[in-house]
Amino acid sequence: MAKRGPKTNGRPETVTSNLDFLIKLTALKNAEKIDISDPVALKKRISDYFEFARDSGHKPTLSELAIALGINRNYIYMIVSGNHRGHVALSKLPAECVEAIKDGYNIICGNIESMLASGEINPVSGIFLAKNMGLKDTNEMFDSQTQKEIPDMERLKTQYLNQLPDSHTDT
Repeated sequence: MAKRGPKTNGRPETVTSNLDFLIKLTALKNAEKIDISDPVALKKRISDYFEFARDSGHKPTLSELAIALGINRNYIYMIVSGNHRGHVALSKLPAECVEAIKDGYNIICGNIESMLASGEINPVSGIFLAKNMGLKDTNEMFDSQTQKEIPDMERLKTQYLNQLPDSHTDT
């Protein structure tokens, strides 16, 4: 029995197309390195990336945006969340550069939402992508008449038990 290649939903050209796109994107990044603290160069690179993706018929991703910018994908998350304490280069980025990166991130998030709404991608895949991009899956309960959050009873129990002297706790 012959070995089969990787599963590509019946489209082996998808793997080739994705690899070709990534190779060209990496070559572009290496040929024209930019300083991400230069707002003009950064905005142009972000715009060039989205135009390149559109012209190639390729769905943009955060990993690819990071490749285009010459940074780690986690840096994009750090910049967007503002959680880059301890990272000197990211904390010194001009506000205009931070906004440009946030705009690129939001374009990708919006594109994923549009693909979900149109049924272009599987809902489970979309939820997975959204969670990877920082969206949280939470359950909150509210009193419908007062619009106040109903407290989590287990959390309250633990909170009050912790305030009791040691002789009164359950063991």
